[in-house]
Amino acid sequence: MIGIWAAAIVQSAAMSPATTGDLALDTFRAACTPYRQDYAAMNAALEAEGWRRVGEDDHPELAAVQAAARAEMDDPDMPEMTLDQTLWGRTVQGRRFYVVTSRMDALIGETRDRDGDGVIAEHEQATEFDQISCGLWDFDAVEPVAPGAMTVWTASLPVQSFDLPGQMIGGTWNVYDMMPGTAEIHVGFIPEGSPFVERVRFTGLSIVMSSAPLDDETGTKGENP
Repeated sequence: MIGIWAAAIVQSAAMSPATTGDLALDTFRAACTPYRQDYAAMNAALEAEGWRRVGEDDHPELAAVQAAARAEMDDPDMPEMTLDQTLWGRTVQGRRFYVVTSRMDALIGETRDRDGDGVIAEHEQATEFDQISCGLWDFDAVEPVAPGAMTVWTASLPVQSFDLPGQMIGGTWNVYDMMPGTAEIHVGFIPEGSPFVERVRFTGLSIVMSSAPLDDETGTKGENP
């Protein structure tokens, strides 16, 4: 019973309105965590909170990021998938933020004899993989998420971190215990002039996470706790 109450306390802290002191991270938390496992509810909540649907042309780097994502999906080695995606924009305290929400439904494995061996072995048979993603971008950011802000929120250290001045700063936090159904949150900052810009197609700040849809875990759709 103690374990159940401890989990409830951690879950409550993850969803609480208390801030970490970092505007981008707090905006991400409010936009992405409450309905992270329900794509329709997440989009409805964003609209209710004042986010507005935008086109890719709302910011040139938003368009570049979307173009790069499409190119990756066109890779013939990628699994068969369908993707529903919505782009949102909002100005908060003078800063322009973008949130991209998506639901991907994919088949991982063979649905036909791709390798030409005349058989689809049991370990090659396709299985369903569904994922809801939510990410925040601040293309005009000039500094990373405030030091320690993720640790304050998650009460944990990153499982991976990188600090390459002038190139890339960020890390990955494992949050499954705090937010069941969500494995990791990735935080990154790419400054102007970074050699990584050519690959990632943007400068500024990104915070992204992916979750298992609620219907995958419980058989029903609905609001997260």
